Amino acid sequence: MTLATHGAKKEARKSQVLGMVKAFFSFLSLILFPTPVYAAILTDYKYQTYFAGAYWFRDASVVKRTLEQKGLSSAVLTQNPPGTRGRIGGSHTIYFLIALASLLSRVLRRLDRSGKLEDYVDGIFASREVADLVQSGQVTRERLIRNIYFVIVARFLFVILLRRLQAKKCFIVCYYSCLGMALCAACRSLSIEAVDMQHGVSGSAMRAYGRWSSFPVGGQLNTLPDTFYCWTEMDRKSITEWGAMTDGQHRALLTGNLWRDFLAQAELDGGMTESIEDSQLAKLCSQYARVIVFCAQRNPMPELIREAIIRAPADWLFLIRLHPDTEHSQLSAVQSLYKAIGSNVEVVDATKASIRSVMKLADIHLTEWSGAVYDAFFEGVDSIVLTAYGEDYFSDFVDQGVVTRMSTPDKLVACIAEKLGSPSVSSNFRDLGAKESILELMTS
Repeated sequence: MTLATHGAKKEARKSQVLGMVKAFFSFLSLILFPTPVYAAILTDYKYQTYFAGAYWFRDASVVKRTLEQKGLSSAVLTQNPPGTRGRIGGSHTIYFLIALASLLSRVLRRLDRSGKLEDYVDGIFASREVADLVQSGQVTRERLIRNIYFVIVARFLFVILLRRLQAKKCFIVCYYSCLGMALCAACRSLSIEAVDMQHGVSGSAMRAYGRWSSFPVGGQLNTLPDTFYCWTEMDRKSITEWGAMTDGQHRALLTGNLWRDFLAQAELDGGMTESIEDSQLAKLCSQYARVIVFCAQRNPMPELIREAIIRAPADWLFLIRLHPDTEHSQLSAVQSLYKAIGSNVEVVDATKASIRSVMKLADIHLTEWSGAVYDAFFEGVDSIVLTAYGEDYFSDFVDQGVVTRMSTPDKLVACIAEKLGSPSVSSNFRDLGAKESILELMTS
């Protein structure tokens, strides 16, 4: 379990206070003057994007739009404080709920003298599965206890909120945050279906989604969603394998990437216009024989990438897409570092050029372990991962031949050249499996 993160950058104290005041009144209006809705949708501002002259919450907005086709209303609940970014109709911040849960969970912890939670945590830390995490410092006993108390209190507050909203379903982007698990538990209490919408890496190698092995009688785990909407058949299969042990309490369905499919349909319908950044990037790429996309994570320039650029032919263009959280002020500095290597390099601002538009230009995708492997896969582009972590993370893709691991510059360049000369494996798998009808799923 991880601490609930709200995705808010540090601001001046005055802005923080103003944001909390706005969050308080937003939450108060939800509780005191609720508008009944068919569904509640939990998301985060980091999934917000600008498209066709408006702001969208990606998957959450697609769900909201799909429900409206049936005349069903929904409330988009965001984990962030009210900010300066474009407001999306039908959205409400529950930042005050998070702050209140954080405060009350500390009080509950001081008042709880039963010792049951202490014994429960002792059992967790005695398990083999947690040993590696403890050794690496990713999990501490104190942090886990604090998180559990938070989930207990947040679940209580969510029960009140869902009752006031009279919600029949809940859709969650990233269920395994503390807030997401609290909402799952609240839904379980009220017999409301909780649906996790895949937002990134899933599959058998992802702890939150793969290789669960133990369940209570009846198969129900309160903090797990009832239903998982999966991007690929590989993801669906890995969840279904352990879901079969839960007597039908947890199921996985192949829905595809809702936001990506929405954009693809908008493009077919002629309702999608190319941005200035996208057209400029396409023009640049047309001047080169091949386009190699590298999606960076924490390290904007791994040594392996620098050496590969040096060894690569001059008519290969390397597009470097930095992580969306990268500060804008760092872009020019990173651009200068890459330009010092060669002229066949371009650093892409992830906030201006969409990942889909970049991957449509790519011949091969490189990354250490970015979830952009999925974005490449959907556009029929194979990926090469540069780390053992990435190889493990995308083991399902490796098994299908969609992802390859390379660890030296010479082998990396040779592997790129080999893949450029043969058909993409991804193209054979991206449409594998019959997708469920989203409209029927959401409204049944």
